[in-house]
Amino acid sequence: MADFDNLKLKIPAEAALQAIYPTLVKLQSFAHTYSEAADKPGTQVVIPSFADLSAASDFQEGTNDYGTGVNEIKSESVSLNHHLCKSIAISDRALGEVDVDFLRDGAKALADVMGRGIQKAVFGMFNDTNISLSATFDVGTKQAPTVHKLYQIAAENGLDVEDSVVVLDPKNYADLLGVTDYAMFGGREGVLYSWVPNLYGFTAVVCSQDLDSNWNGVIINRNSVGIASRWVEPLPGAYPMAWKATDPDSGFTLGYRVFEDLAKGQRRMSVDCLFGCGILYGGKKAVLLKNT
Repeated sequence: MADFDNLKLKIPAEAALQAIYPTLVKLQSFAHTYSEAADKPGTQVVIPSFADLSAASDFQEGTNDYGTGVNEIKSESVSLNHHLCKSIAISDRALGEVDVDFLRDGAKALADVMGRGIQKAVFGMFNDTNISLSATFDVGTKQAPTVHKLYQIAAENGLDVEDSVVVLDPKNYADLLGVTDYAMFGGREGVLYSWVPNLYGFTAVVCSQDLDSNWNGVIINRNSVGIASRWVEPLPGAYPMAWKATDPDSGFTLGYRVFEDLAKGQRRMSVDCLFGCGILYGGKKAVLLKNT
C-alpha cells in the first residue's frame, strides 16, 4: 500500500478527506465504529451503544458499593451491506492537453461523490418502515414557539433532548435557522455544513435532502443509529498505485486504486467504501416528524 512518505500519494489522500468532511461531520453524532482495518462485504460489525443506561442513583454509604446499577453497555450488530464504488477515466491524450492534477483533483471529486452516497444510505433509513412513532411538526406553520414543540415531541416520546439528534429537510432546517440567531447558534458549521451541534440542548440539528418526501424530519436518539465502515484491501501488487485515505479523527477510510486501460489509452482511478448502517433498538428510540 501507499507509503505516505511519498508526497505524491499523501496529497490526494488529504484532498479526499477534506472533500468528505461535510459528510463525516453530519454523521459523527451517531453511534459508529470506523476503522482502517480490512474486511469483506456482508461481515457483521458490533457497535457499542449507551442508549439504555439508567439514571444515576444515590451512593449507599453502608455498602460502599461503587458497582451499583444493572445496565451495561449494549452491543448492536450492523452488517457491512453497502459497498459503494465509483471510477473516473482520462485519456492519455487529454492528460497531456489539459492542466489537471489527476491524482489530487480526481481523489477529491470521487470522495465528494462517495460522501453523498453514504449520506443517502444513512438518512434514507428514516422512514415509517424502520420507525413506527410520528408527530406533527412544520416550522412553516409558525408554531409558537417552534423549539418548544421539538421539546414537547421529544418528551412525549420518551427521548432525552441532550441525547437526541434532530434531522430536518432543507425547508424546515432553513425555517428553523430563520427563527433563531444562526450567527450565534449555528455559526460557520450551521451555514457551511448544515450541522449545528448542541442547538437548544439537542446533540445536534442536521439538515438532509435525503429524507423521505413524506416526512419533515426525525428526532432520534444518537445511539440508536449505528454506522460502521471498513476497508477492502486490494491484492498486493495488483495496481500501479493503491492507497487508503483514513480520517485521523474518526478512522473513516476510503480505498483508492489507480490503473491503466491500455486498450483504450486511459488512466483510471476508482474509490470504494465498505460500510453498513442500521436503526438500532427496533426503531423505538425515534419519532418521525410529519407534515401538518
